[in-house]
Amino acid sequence: MKTGLLSTAIALMVSAVSASAAETPPSAPSAFDLLPEDTPMTLILDTTDETWSQLSQFQLFSLVKAYTGTDPNLGGLPYLPLEIPYETAVAPWIGDSAVLALMPLPDETAKLQNQSLLAAPIANFAAFDGFLEQIAAARNEDFVEEPYRNVAIYVWPPEALPAPEQPDPETPQSLLHPAIQRLLPAAALPDAVPEPEFEIEPETPEPLPPMVPPLAVAVLPGYLIVSNQAAPIRQLIDTHLTQAPTLIDSPHFQKTLSNPDFDQSLVTFLAMSARSIAMR
Repeated sequence: MKTGLLSTAIALMVSAVSASAAETPPSAPSAFDLLPEDTPMTLILDTTDETWSQLSQFQLFSLVKAYTGTDPNLGGLPYLPLEIPYETAVAPWIGDSAVLALMPLPDETAKLQNQSLLAAPIANFAAFDGFLEQIAAARNEDFVEEPYRNVAIYVWPPEALPAPEQPDPETPQSLLHPAIQRLLPAAALPDAVPEPEFEIEPETPEPLPPMVPPLAVAVLPGYLIVSNQAAPIRQLIDTHLTQAPTLIDSPHFQKTLSNPDFDQSLVTFLAMSARSIAMR
């Protein structure tokens, strides 16, 4: 895998962002300042320990904490490989919330299912250093770098999962639960499966092998952007570089932020007007 090249590119990028941040007063990054104003749908995921600690008052989560030794947390982010542990690899650098967003349709041929992405603010650049290498290590295939307007987008192709091993029972007894096996005498079971008198071959299509979806990753100043393809990331880059109005400028979204329950919500779903979903 091209982890060496990725390491060099990310080191330069994170260093540049960190240097830029050092020249300006520190501020808490928010995906609301990045997503376009007409974002039709958003799923806001609270990532703060203060909000998730509320779950400890419930017995189920108290038992989980006693068993695992960890406080309740988000547990993971959409699109990121499951092999990456959230508590040690993501929580140290992520901001107060991550947003799963459905980008506006750029034209009539675009499909809604291809328009989603995750925007996660980077609050700690030192902790984020090396995170993209963890993503690369979790993928079996090499990435392809697709530069777009001086932003590197790293794209991994879909990967086929290894087929699960199928059991090969030698006798009907092996198909029974162990507790039932102990109740039945050995003589009650035949030594081998009798050969069928005829075989029926069902006409069923060959199932498709399980696949790991494709992955596209980019880093904008202060943000990790992840999707299953590069197109919505390029669209977000256009919005960011043209300094177009963002979600924080939307009056409809401001009503959500002013809701007294917003700061205590683990997950917030927001749907904008149908016009945003239909066309820009």
